[in-house]
Amino acid sequence: MRAQPTFSGELLRMLPTAVEPPQGMLRGKVYLGWTRIQKKLVFWDWEKLVNPHIVAFGKSGMGKSTFIKKLLHVLRALHSVNAVIIDFSGEYADYADVNLQLGVRDFLNLLDLGKLTPRERIEQVLHAFDTAFNLKEAPLQYILLSEFLEEAYRRKGFDLDKYEEKREPPTLLDVYDIAVEKYEEEREKFRRSEGRSSSFESLIAKIRFYALHSSGAFSKPSTVRLDEITTRGVINFDLSKLPDEEARIVVGMSILEYLIDRMRKEGEAQGIKLIIVLDEAHKLAGEKSPLIPLVKEGRKYGFMIVVSTQDVADVDRRVISNAGSLFIFKLRSPEDIDYLGRAVNMSDYFKEMLHKFEVGQCLVSYDFRRGQANMFAFYVEPELLRRVEVVFEAPELP
Repeated sequence: MRAQPTFSGELLRMLPTAVEPPQGMLRGKVYLGWTRIQKKLVFWDWEKLVNPHIVAFGKSGMGKSTFIKKLLHVLRALHSVNAVIIDFSGEYADYADVNLQLGVRDFLNLLDLGKLTPRERIEQVLHAFDTAFNLKEAPLQYILLSEFLEEAYRRKGFDLDKYEEKREPPTLLDVYDIAVEKYEEEREKFRRSEGRSSSFESLIAKIRFYALHSSGAFSKPSTVRLDEITTRGVINFDLSKLPDEEARIVVGMSILEYLIDRMRKEGEAQGIKLIIVLDEAHKLAGEKSPLIPLVKEGRKYGFMIVVSTQDVADVDRRVISNAGSLFIFKLRSPEDIDYLGRAVNMSDYFKEMLHKFEVGQCLVSYDFRRGQANMFAFYVEPELLRRVEVVFEAPELP
């Protein structure tokens, strides 16, 4: 990758405005690369932006994931911050301090309480299942699942409105056993209600699949308990080996719901105390996502959100518009570029530029605390794409 030659002043005046970074980003905490036109050094400094949240788009192989790892590495070095990664593709397995490979060797009990009451956790799990299976469009299944979850906690001796640390929570296998038991008890009613019978059987099939298969990922105690996931350095939930997209959505949503509740209970905080990364977990950033309030409120609670994906259209525009930094590598299709263009009011000049990007070329939009967002294109420093290491001093330009 080579920097473009400097253009004449006359040509620069003919280009669209905001193709170069403002003076405020010509120095900062994290060196990224250099601009395409005037060869200015580019930095990232979240304290100068409306929030630290990042959304990164780009097709596979363009340098997006390595770029995000670099930013995480620097933030950890500067702030000793913990991170929770929800990884749909297994991209961060070799980067994390703790890599949980669900569906292979590790386990996550969806009914872990993490210092919540059973009723609070039930609401989170219900929302996760609803996102994956649209359960509210089958309201009887939603009601039945709620009843089975409540009964599972009761049978373990829990008061639904109290957190009891010393008790062992139920698992999805317990929920499955209760569902089968209730089905047998109500067989007589099914003769009079075919709809109830089919709803019951459909829900049992879903629970059975995840309770009995997936290498037991959801039927045993968690490898790392929920209340520990924000204190273990960088912890990666590698969901790439789970049996289907619905299983990945249920896990991801249940973790996000838990983190939001924890964020609000712990109260406001200064700086960054936790980074949440969603890699290729685009389904978790859609219309039903708990990510939307997390992005809106996260800064005041010390949470930083990073969304990295190649599936642009699955990310809700409210997530995009509320991010302090938007990094756009080469995209897969004109439709992706058009969607993103509408979401951030991108000019035709930048849309055309995205079509021609190569590996390591990136468009960035910074949303500053004062003034409007500023968009420009730059070359990512090649060393950032080759090695994930801290660079505090910006080198001489090529």
